[in-house]
Amino acid sequence: MSRDTDSNAGPDQGGAAARGSASGFLAVLALTGGLAVGSFFGWKAVGPALARSRWQPKEEAPVTVSEKAVALHQIENLVVNPAGSQGLRFLVVSIAIEVGDAKASADLVARDAELRDALVSLLGQKTVPELIDVGQREALRDEIRSTVVSILGRPSVLRVYLPLFVVQ
Repeated sequence: MSRDTDSNAGPDQGGAAARGSASGFLAVLALTGGLAVGSFFGWKAVGPALARSRWQPKEEAPVTVSEKAVALHQIENLVVNPAGSQGLRFLVVSIAIEVGDAKASADLVARDAELRDALVSLLGQKTVPELIDVGQREALRDEIRSTVVSILGRPSVLRVYLPLFVVQ
């Protein structure tokens, strides 16, 4: 029995394969060189012109300050154990208090420890179900506002925000 081999493969086919890979290599090299040269000229010539024409700073309208300046006093990361939780649950809350005048803002800064203590007491009286009920959140804001007004001694509080409110 004889082996079937490709007897048609002659010495020329090995040389043709070598020439084909050399011409493919030259084509890839020429393409890469063309891309490199094009990128360089695009970066040096076209890029700066586009940057000047498209990304000019826009003139913005001047910011006007209203007659009644508003200040925001923030109390960050207040940690409270809710009522009845035996220390197993906690509330982490950040409170932002918007006041209508600079004196009220200065008073809040000066009385920050007193304010934090009053807020910890207020929030510590709430149970976990009361704290997690989103429907009671507005009433809680009103209670916080009343507490701050009682510390300030005047109704300077415009709004109370609760940007962080996590019960664990």
